[in-house]
Amino acid sequence: MKRPLSIVLLLVVIMSFPSCATAWKVADRPWSEDAMYLYLSLKTGHADFFNGVDEDVADGYVESVVEDIDRMDAPQAYYSLLSIAALAHDSHTSVGMDTTLLSCFDFLPVVFDVFGDDLVIVSATTGYDHLVGCTVRSVCGHTLDRIIDASRGLIPHDNDVFLLSQLKDTHLLIRQFYEVAGLVEEGEDFFVELDDGRLFVLDALDYYEYASSGRTNLMQRLPDTLNTASYYNAMYLPDESALLVNYLSCAQMPSFPFTDFAKACIDLIEEKGHEKVIIDLRYNSGGDSTVIEPLVDGLEKIRQERPLAVYVLIGEDTFSSAVLNAIELKDRLDAVLVGRPTGGSASHYGELGRSVLPNSRLAFTWSTKWFDSGLTGPLMPDIPVARSIADYRDGIDSDLAALGVL
Repeated sequence: MKRPLSIVLLLVVIMSFPSCATAWKVADRPWSEDAMYLYLSLKTGHADFFNGVDEDVADGYVESVVEDIDRMDAPQAYYSLLSIAALAHDSHTSVGMDTTLLSCFDFLPVVFDVFGDDLVIVSATTGYDHLVGCTVRSVCGHTLDRIIDASRGLIPHDNDVFLLSQLKDTHLLIRQFYEVAGLVEEGEDFFVELDDGRLFVLDALDYYEYASSGRTNLMQRLPDTLNTASYYNAMYLPDESALLVNYLSCAQMPSFPFTDFAKACIDLIEEKGHEKVIIDLRYNSGGDSTVIEPLVDGLEKIRQERPLAVYVLIGEDTFSSAVLNAIELKDRLDAVLVGRPTGGSASHYGELGRSVLPNSRLAFTWSTKWFDSGLTGPLMPDIPVARSIADYRDGIDSDLAALGVL
């Protein structure tokens, strides 16, 4: 089970594709047909589309969308489609974006992140460098809690951790999101209020300007413990009694099957006599939940022969099958969960169906199966670790530091 399509990274190489003005002509691409196609596909394909909404209420809502959507511009139409997917109350059911749609959006010159209850600017384009590292009290007069509440009917989610993750990774970057959510009027100045009361107006950039602009980032270096070069890898730590296993995707690498990787890890643990194994699931958005089984089997066998402490790092980006893996590791290996609540819910819909809308050609996904762990809401850590803005800036892995292995 993979996370549905979304903009996780917008800073991409500019490619040649039609401009918004030429690519989205209502006469050629009727949004109303796309909206009805999406709704009928989700109604018939989803495992339980109406788990959180009355069908008559949903029918009435979609009817109103279909009536109005052809008078909307592309960003408004997209969020209307997304709001139909949000009726499922399911993080896996969503409508993706493509490069043509991106060309229709206007982007803010700053990137937000959340540390505890604080909304912080962690990156800014040229001209807004002085805002990097500043804590934001409100955006256009609205607190973060108000923005979250305004987004509930727009952004597909099944828990607030995932909703906040989607907001800060994608939608808080897009001016039109705030307009559709009723947080700012079209043409109105867009401003942020800092925690010291100062106000700054932010001028939005089109996609080409945003993608090509220079920027200043708060993060000065990535943590040494983060290795994204492969789906899975293992690392020594300053604490020689501990081994870190990074598991970034529930998928096989053809060049290095997970069975071979698991055997290499088990052999290393036995050879070096490691007393602690730390499995990092913080950045794993899912896939095939069975891939990890050889590692779990091998660790279980070692634990039958001698003491071996197992820790599992979880967080906002732990999603779908990675959540199921964390639960299995806790159940079978008595693993201690470290970090923050997961973006994926402990029990959730998944096993995706996929299709594309007939006119806009936007991809969309829906869930075909219910996974019941007996738990509700996000998977919670046994050892909670708050995100530290200082650690983020300096490239220190707060979760591993909390375990005393750095």
